[in-house]
Amino acid sequence: MPLREAIASLLVVGFRGMTVETIDANAAAVRHGLGGVILFSRDGVTGLPRNVTSPAQLRALTSGLRQLA
Repeated sequence: MPLREAIASLLVVGFRGMTVETIDANAAAVRHGLGGVILFSRDGVTGLPRNVTSPAQLRALTSGLRQLA
């Protein structure tokens, strides 16, 4: 396993946004075998929704993340 993929597999990242398009900065890491993505219903800083607004939106987001991977 290349070093880049070995390191990526150890990382779990979070991001702000409701769609896959909002994670462009992490998309390369996802493609290189990122260990995981953590999703939050509320942002700890702002108190606003962070990644999840409804079951349908969550299904679309996780489907998009799977396609990226």
